[in-house]
Order: sequence, then C-alpha cells, then structure tokens
Amino acid sequence: MAGEVTQALGGAQKIVWLQKYGYLPPTDPRMSVLRSAETMQSALAAMQQFYGINMTGKVDRNTIDWMKKPRCGVPDQTRGSSKFNIRRKRYALTGQKWQHKHITYSIKNVTPKVGDPETRRAIRRAFDVWQNVTPLTFEEVPYSELENGKRDVDITIIFASGFHGDSSPFDGEG
Repeated sequence: MAGEVTQALGGAQKIVWLQKYGYLPPTDPRMSVLRSAETMQSALAAMQQFYGINMTGKVDRNTIDWMKKPRCGVPDQTRGSSKFNIRRKRYALTGQKWQHKHITYSIKNVTPKVGDPETRRAIRRAFDVWQNVTPLTFEEVPYSELENGKRDVDITIIFASGFHGDSSPFDGEG
C-alpha cells in the first residue's frame, strides 16, 4: 500500500513504489541495476500524468503526497513495450476519458430492498472513497434537474433489471 512509503521517501522507496505500480520494470535481485536519470524521469512523468498532477518528472512534494496515499495494489501500468502503456478499462460505455475532475452524478431510482436514504448514503460513501484517494470530486445532482433539462450529469445511476448492452443482464442478486 502506498501509505507504507516512509516519510523521507528515499531513493529505494521511490523505486520500489514505481516498480510495484508498473512504472518501472522489476529488477532481477541477482543483478545490480543502475537506472539512468532519464528512465527515472520518464517513470515519474508517467506516474504524474496518470494521477493528473503537474508533470515535472521530478519527485516534488505533490508527487510524494500521491505516492503516500492509500490505494489498491493493482498496478496503474501494464508491462509492455510502451513506457506510457496505461492500464486498460475492462468495460466502458463510451470508451472516453473525462477531461474534468469534478464529476456529477444523479440517482434516478433506488432499490426498495434498501430504501432511499441508505441507498444514497452507500453511493455517497463509495464516491467518497474515490474522492479521498484521487484528484476527483463528486457531486450529486437531483434527478428532477435532469428531467426538466436544467442540468446534465456525467453518471446516471439506475436500479433496473434486464439487458444493458453486454453479455451479462442485470437480473439477479448482486
């Protein structure tokens, strides 16, 4: 976890973090590996680009802060020939990346099994998890504002069953 990186974030910790999350290839423990300044700068720039922070290619305060945040263990980068070979989405409705950091969402309906207040709290808690460890912010917009055309949102949440565009219909528990 990124929170395990020490306060000082010395050279070894930077390299371990960059390797763990796919920005540098793993080293063979039987060999001494020297990394060029250009390799380190490229790895840092790729990490900064992925996190949407200023791309300096240097370990600045903002970069260290992002390295120290708690996060999942899945690498951001996949091993490949390109140094900027970013992790691929498994499924995306539009296949496009948002160009903004403030994400709006609206809840059209809720599941009767859980009820309105608890459904909204659970969804808000889920967005808060992402908001706390990414540069994104999330705002709920009342669905009535979508219906009357006052606003549009990035994400519309609908509780429904049936076919939704892939091979797994929403029709059971989960």
